[in-house]
Amino acid sequence: MKKMVHLFSTNTVASSFMAGHFWLLLPMMFGAMGNLSTQTTWTGSSGTDWATASNWSAGVPDAADDVTINDVTNDPTLSTAGAVAKSVTVNGGGVLTITAAGVLGINGATGEQGLRNNSGGTVTNSGTITIGATASNGTFGILSYGTFNNNSGGFINIDRSTESGLRPQGGTFTNEGTINIGVNFSVGNNGLNVNGSSTFNNNTGGVVNIDRSTEFGINNSTSGSFTNNATIIIGANASVGTYGIRNFSTFNNTGGAINIDRSTTSGISLNSSTLTNSATLTIGALVAMTNLITSAGGTFSNSTGGTLKGTGNLPASNFTNAGGTLAPGYSAGIMTFNASEDFSNSTMSIEVIGAGGVAGTDFDKIAVTGTATLGGTSTLNLVFSYAAVNGFTYDILAATTVSGAITNVSFSNTGAGNVTGVSLSYPGGNTVRVTVSSPLPVELVNFTARLIPLSGRTQGGGSILLDWQTASEQNNQGFEIQRSTDGQRWDKLGFVAGNGTSTAEHEYVFWDEKPLPGVNYYRLHQMDFDGNFEYSPIVTVEMGRIGGGITLFPNPASGTATFALETNYIGEATLALFDPMGRRVKTQALSLEGGAFRTGLELSGLLAGCTCWR
Repeated sequence: MKKMVHLFSTNTVASSFMAGHFWLLLPMMFGAMGNLSTQTTWTGSSGTDWATASNWSAGVPDAADDVTINDVTNDPTLSTAGAVAKSVTVNGGGVLTITAAGVLGINGATGEQGLRNNSGGTVTNSGTITIGATASNGTFGILSYGTFNNNSGGFINIDRSTESGLRPQGGTFTNEGTINIGVNFSVGNNGLNVNGSSTFNNNTGGVVNIDRSTEFGINNSTSGSFTNNATIIIGANASVGTYGIRNFSTFNNTGGAINIDRSTTSGISLNSSTLTNSATLTIGALVAMTNLITSAGGTFSNSTGGTLKGTGNLPASNFTNAGGTLAPGYSAGIMTFNASEDFSNSTMSIEVIGAGGVAGTDFDKIAVTGTATLGGTSTLNLVFSYAAVNGFTYDILAATTVSGAITNVSFSNTGAGNVTGVSLSYPGGNTVRVTVSSPLPVELVNFTARLIPLSGRTQGGGSILLDWQTASEQNNQGFEIQRSTDGQRWDKLGFVAGNGTSTAEHEYVFWDEKPLPGVNYYRLHQMDFDGNFEYSPIVTVEMGRIGGGITLFPNPASGTATFALETNYIGEATLALFDPMGRRVKTQALSLEGGAFRTGLELSGLLAGCTCWR
């Protein structure tokens, strides 16, 4: 067993001989105590290869070794997989380089850190560093006072620290690769704690993933400086504690994207500091948060190029619109300011995603408890992703009072969006209302109703032919044909399927085989697949009535009588006779051809007192 440490104890063993007494002191070994922590120091005696035993004071490090790298002529380079250590310390002037093929695992540190980079030290990683995958790594996964570079293609994975996963304590930490903190196990109070006079740069291509901290995902402490030009994802999989970001110093999101979820009090806490956002910052997209930002005296500046996206509360007195964009929801959602807010140098990006009128469900909204000041360069960008109903309204901003007006308005459509124009109004002096213009679901060219007489006849009788044409259709399920006798109460006659969405002309027909006597009113109830509908203009056709002038003679009559009438009706009719009790006693089919009509009527066998009824 390599580098075995033995503990010994001395016990006195007495031997008694007949010639006298002889005392023998024997050392007794209690036994080997296993692989306790041992030390090996880089010497560089034989070159720069980490895996060469002669470059170390006690051979190539194993999982039980605390490793020290000092300032020597040949600096170590790790270029193979399988390198392990209990802890690694790079002292001032020391340099550790891990190439793309290098893999270093650090587990079980009992001191302050798994990997310590002291002032004047340099660590450059283009390979993989895994800390705390199988055992605890002390207070910090990485504690860096010097220069630390995680290059493009480099991976750093940190778990099982007790205070911070990664703590730059001084110097500069630059990331252009991937850093995963707390992916599998807790990393203590802070995922990433930028402390002292440290500078942390997440440069282009860099990705920082933070989960399983107990207080703060990122803690940018006093005198720290944090600049993000890439991607930071906080709380995507597990809670990160009280705040996603707690900022005490300078924090600039200049060209990247920050996503914050699963913090219990707010996404960001401002503490006598300034956080400037000129890129994309999204809070609570996966798990809703009551507060997007809270403040203990700091300032959030949403600057030109910046977009703050989220649903929740914002501290108006600590929030500055400096040319950036506010985008409530995910969508949809409501962004609420707890006091008066000046939007005169701000862009509002509002998405409309549903047919209803419910803020936070169908469309985004900004709410202000106080005065909402507009004007200046205030801009409203509207995005419609569904087929809006012409003339529908959306109250996209509500305040105690609205001062001024939005200067610039634009809109766009995506998906099923169909808006052709928007207008703004300010009802009650406390609301910004958007009214949309959109094409009707169906562009109806004409709709007509015509009487088609039976057998080519030109008067009365027959059926009603309804026909109509469309020039274009949008999401058209079809047409329900409705009929009325008074233009007020409508009955469904049938349904004709539409052509969905089409820019081609289409013709439709429907026959009313049994029109009613008198005036028949018709309309089309056009229906969309999403539940929207429109009614067509009303068209009418007057059917010829059977008429009056009914004569039965002789009267009274018996045997055979003559039935006569004048009518403009052409078609089949039925003559019926009823007794004084209202019971039908005789029927006779008639074929009317318009004008004077006469037919014989056989009455034999009927009781006296019957009446004729058409």
